[in-house]
Amino acid sequence: MILGTASTRNATEPSQKTTMKTRNTLLITASCAFLLAATGCGKKEPTPTPPASGTNQPSAGTVQKIVDTAQAQTEVVKQKVEDATAAAQAQADAASAKVQGLIDQARTYLGENKTSEALALLNQLSGQKLSTEQQSLVQGLKDQVQKAIEGAAKAKATDEATKAVGGLLPPK
Repeated sequence: MILGTASTRNATEPSQKTTMKTRNTLLITASCAFLLAATGCGKKEPTPTPPASGTNQPSAGTVQKIVDTAQAQTEVVKQKVEDATAAAQAQADAASAKVQGLIDQARTYLGENKTSEALALLNQLSGQKLSTEQQSLVQGLKDQVQKAIEGAAKAKATDEATKAVGGLLPPK
Protein backbone atom coordinates (compact mmCIF):
# COMPACT_ATOMS: atom_id res chain seq x y z
CA MET A 1 0.00 0.00 0.00
CA ILE A 2 2.83 2.32 0.59
CA LEU A 3 3.85 1.98 -2.98
CA GLY A 4 0.36 2.69 -4.15
CA THR A 5 0.03 5.87 -2.12
CA ALA A 6 3.24 7.28 -3.51
CA SER A 7 2.18 6.77 -7.05
CA THR A 8 -1.26 8.19 -6.32
CA ARG A 9 0.30 11.33 -4.81
CA ASN A 10 2.36 11.96 -7.92
CA ALA A 11 -0.58 11.51 -10.17
CA THR A 12 -2.92 13.89 -8.31
CA GLU A 13 -0.50 16.66 -7.24
CA PRO A 14 1.31 18.76 -9.83
CA SER A 15 5.05 18.77 -9.65
CA GLN A 16 7.07 21.78 -8.58
CA LYS A 17 8.28 22.43 -12.11
CA THR A 18 4.76 22.58 -13.45
CA THR A 19 3.69 24.99 -10.68
CA MET A 20 6.63 27.33 -11.41
CA LYS A 21 5.92 27.30 -15.15
CA THR A 22 2.28 28.13 -14.56
CA ARG A 23 3.15 30.94 -12.14
CA ASN A 24 5.70 32.47 -14.57
CA THR A 25 3.27 32.22 -17.47
CA LEU A 26 0.54 33.96 -15.48
CA LEU A 27 2.97 36.72 -14.37
CA ILE A 28 4.17 37.38 -17.91
CA THR A 29 0.61 37.39 -19.25
CA ALA A 30 -0.55 39.82 -16.54
CA SER A 31 2.42 42.12 -17.21
CA CYS A 32 1.73 42.19 -20.96
CA ALA A 33 -1.94 42.91 -20.32
CA PHE A 34 -1.02 45.76 -17.98
CA LEU A 35 1.39 47.29 -20.53
CA LEU A 36 -1.17 47.04 -23.31
CA ALA A 37 -3.81 48.69 -21.13
CA ALA A 38 -1.41 51.46 -20.05
CA THR A 39 -0.29 52.34 -23.56
CA GLY A 40 -3.80 52.12 -24.94
CA CYS A 41 -5.21 54.61 -22.40
CA GLY A 42 -3.08 57.58 -23.47
CA LYS A 43 -4.50 60.70 -25.09
CA LYS A 44 -5.00 60.10 -28.76
CA GLU A 45 -4.07 62.96 -31.04
CA PRO A 46 -5.73 63.00 -34.39
CA THR A 47 -3.31 62.80 -37.26
CA PRO A 48 -3.50 65.90 -39.41
CA THR A 49 -4.75 65.33 -42.87
CA PRO A 50 -2.63 66.93 -45.56
CA PRO A 51 -4.44 69.57 -47.58
CA ALA A 52 -5.54 68.60 -50.99
CA SER A 53 -2.95 69.67 -53.49
CA GLY A 54 -3.74 72.80 -55.44
CA THR A 55 -7.04 73.63 -53.74
CA ASN A 56 -5.99 75.99 -50.88
CA GLN A 57 -3.00 77.82 -52.32
CA PRO A 58 -3.25 81.64 -52.14
CA SER A 59 -3.15 83.61 -55.33
CA ALA A 60 -0.20 85.80 -56.29
CA GLY A 61 -2.22 88.92 -55.49
CA THR A 62 -2.94 87.67 -51.97
CA VAL A 63 0.73 86.89 -51.37
CA GLN A 64 1.72 90.37 -52.57
CA LYS A 65 -0.82 91.97 -50.20
CA ILE A 66 0.62 89.99 -47.28
CA VAL A 67 4.17 91.04 -48.21
CA ASP A 68 3.12 94.70 -48.52
CA THR A 69 1.35 94.59 -45.14
CA ALA A 70 4.41 93.05 -43.49
CA GLN A 71 6.68 95.72 -44.98
CA ALA A 72 4.35 98.51 -43.84
CA GLN A 73 4.26 97.10 -40.32
CA THR A 74 8.05 96.84 -40.32
CA GLU A 75 8.33 100.51 -41.26
CA VAL A 76 5.90 101.48 -38.49
CA VAL A 77 7.94 99.54 -35.93
CA LYS A 78 11.19 101.10 -37.18
CA GLN A 79 9.68 104.57 -36.83
CA LYS A 80 8.50 103.83 -33.28
CA VAL A 81 11.97 102.59 -32.34
CA GLU A 82 13.55 105.75 -33.77
CA ASP A 83 11.07 107.94 -31.89
CA ALA A 84 11.71 106.10 -28.62
CA THR A 85 15.46 106.39 -29.13
CA ALA A 86 15.19 110.11 -29.79
CA ALA A 87 13.02 110.61 -26.69
CA ALA A 88 15.45 108.65 -24.52
CA GLN A 89 18.37 110.68 -25.87
CA ALA A 90 16.49 113.91 -25.14
CA GLN A 91 15.84 112.79 -21.57
CA ALA A 92 19.49 111.84 -21.12
CA ASP A 93 20.60 115.22 -22.48
CA ALA A 94 18.20 117.04 -20.15
CA ALA A 95 19.46 115.08 -17.14
CA SER A 96 23.06 115.78 -18.11
CA ALA A 97 22.30 119.50 -18.48
CA LYS A 98 20.66 119.53 -15.02
CA VAL A 99 23.69 117.81 -13.49
CA GLN A 100 26.04 120.24 -15.22
CA GLY A 101 23.96 123.17 -13.90
CA LEU A 102 24.30 121.84 -10.34
CA ILE A 103 28.06 121.43 -10.77
CA ASP A 104 28.37 125.00 -12.07
CA GLN A 105 26.27 126.31 -9.16
CA ALA A 106 28.50 124.44 -6.70
CA ARG A 107 31.56 126.07 -8.30
CA THR A 108 29.93 129.46 -7.90
CA TYR A 109 29.17 128.79 -4.23
CA LEU A 110 32.74 127.63 -3.69
CA GLY A 111 34.07 130.83 -5.26
CA GLU A 112 31.85 132.86 -2.91
CA ASN A 113 33.08 130.84 0.12
CA LYS A 114 29.61 129.36 0.64
CA THR A 115 31.03 125.94 1.38
CA SER A 116 27.96 124.48 3.08
CA GLU A 117 25.73 125.32 0.09
CA ALA A 118 28.33 123.93 -2.33
CA LEU A 119 28.62 120.73 -0.31
CA ALA A 120 24.81 120.36 -0.20
CA LEU A 121 24.63 120.62 -4.01
CA LEU A 122 27.45 118.13 -4.46
CA ASN A 123 25.73 115.69 -2.10
CA GLN A 124 22.57 115.95 -4.23
CA LEU A 125 24.64 114.75 -7.17
CA SER A 126 25.78 111.61 -5.37
CA GLY A 127 22.47 109.85 -6.19
CA GLN A 128 22.55 110.85 -9.86
CA LYS A 129 24.05 108.91 -12.75
CA LEU A 130 27.11 110.85 -13.80
CA SER A 131 29.51 110.51 -16.69
CA THR A 132 33.12 109.81 -15.82
CA GLU A 133 34.00 113.43 -16.54
CA GLN A 134 31.23 114.67 -14.26
CA GLN A 135 32.27 112.22 -11.54
CA SER A 136 35.83 113.56 -11.60
CA LEU A 137 34.53 117.17 -11.51
CA VAL A 138 32.28 116.42 -8.54
CA GLN A 139 35.10 114.66 -6.69
CA GLY A 140 37.46 117.57 -7.37
CA LEU A 141 34.88 120.06 -6.13
CA LYS A 142 34.26 117.98 -3.00
CA ASP A 143 37.99 117.98 -2.33
CA GLN A 144 38.12 121.77 -2.77
CA VAL A 145 35.13 122.23 -0.46
CA GLN A 146 36.76 119.98 2.14
CA LYS A 147 40.02 122.00 1.95
CA ALA A 148 38.09 125.26 2.23
CA ILE A 149 36.20 123.96 5.29
CA GLU A 150 39.46 122.79 6.89
CA GLY A 151 41.13 126.15 6.10
CA ALA A 152 38.21 128.07 7.60
CA ALA A 153 38.30 125.86 10.70
CA LYS A 154 42.04 126.42 11.11
CA ALA A 155 41.66 130.18 10.66
CA LYS A 156 38.85 130.27 13.19
CA ALA A 157 40.87 128.20 15.67
CA THR A 158 43.87 130.50 15.19
CA ASP A 159 41.73 133.61 15.74
CA GLU A 160 40.18 132.12 18.89
CA ALA A 161 43.58 131.09 20.19
CA THR A 162 44.92 134.57 19.57
CA LYS A 163 41.96 136.10 21.37
CA ALA A 164 42.39 133.64 24.26
CA VAL A 165 46.01 134.60 24.66
CA GLY A 166 44.75 138.13 24.69
CA GLY A 167 47.77 139.87 23.29
CA LEU A 168 50.25 138.25 25.64
CA LEU A 169 52.52 137.56 22.75
CA PRO A 170 54.30 140.52 21.25
CA PRO A 171 53.39 141.24 17.65
CA LYS A 172 55.94 140.19 15.08
